[in-house]
Amino acid sequence: SSPAIGSDGTIYVGSSNSSNNLYAINPADHSIKWYCYTDKEIQSPPAIGSDGTIYVTTAGGELFAVEGNSGGLADTPWPKFHNNAKNTGYRIFDAVQASSIQASGVTVGVTNCCAKEMTNAELNTKYSTNGFNIKSMIRSFNATISVNGGCGTFKFNSTAVPTSRVADLRLIKFYDTNGTSKGYRTYASSGPEYAIDGSWWLTNSSGTHLAASDVTTLGTEYYVYFVVQDNGDYDENRALGAITDPVGLGSTTGDSGCVLNPNAGFGIEWLFMGLVAVVLMFRMRFVSD
Repeated sequence: SSPAIGSDGTIYVGSSNSSNNLYAINPADHSIKWYCYTDKEIQSPPAIGSDGTIYVTTAGGELFAVEGNSGGLADTPWPKFHNNAKNTGYRIFDAVQASSIQASGVTVGVTNCCAKEMTNAELNTKYSTNGFNIKSMIRSFNATISVNGGCGTFKFNSTAVPTSRVADLRLIKFYDTNGTSKGYRTYASSGPEYAIDGSWWLTNSSGTHLAASDVTTLGTEYYVYFVVQDNGDYDENRALGAITDPVGLGSTTGDSGCVLNPNAGFGIEWLFMGLVAVVLMFRMRFVSD
């Protein structure tokens, strides 16, 4: 089973073979501190109560409560399966991860990640998304990068990508500090672009790169890749070597068929339409004179 970490660092894990033991493991040298025989295979990841009691269930349907002295879960980003005692954390399927390939000389590590469901109305109220239709969870994460000012590449997988042309999909950055949003600026149609801030792309589960003209299918697993430059436009953490970047996938195609360009921060189109209106006003005045 998946392990759980106590506040003193002790690692608790149940065996999934014929030994049927709950083990307490010393984090320093991974030696066994103690073990408890449960008679049946342990199927659940251990849970640790605030008083240090360790709880596991077995294949025989028994619930075991074993006295421990760790004093509860460790205060770390992910101390147990599903993250906490209430099991509100999402599985790795929903988490942002560092891409296995990075720009030359760059090493990236994701320190924590959480995913949250938000409606379009909630997004617009909080981030002024103006017509963006969310098709995924909002994934917030923190990461470290080995090169100050370097570009880090991240990914998450999802089966919630809608049936759509890739060109009609948008990856949006959400800024918690000022309540705004911005589209990732470039879809990498021909292949990965690990050193370009704001680039993003999709692959299928086999790693095949999708062109902008390709069509996705709802229910199929896809990987969303995106590039964030340390202290760049899409990094909300101003400390060098640290990246914070809530993201969400969706589209900006409304019922009218009109698509605004989120890569321009939802502003260029409105400026253009305003200029057109001014030109028309002057033209009408000139004709009437």
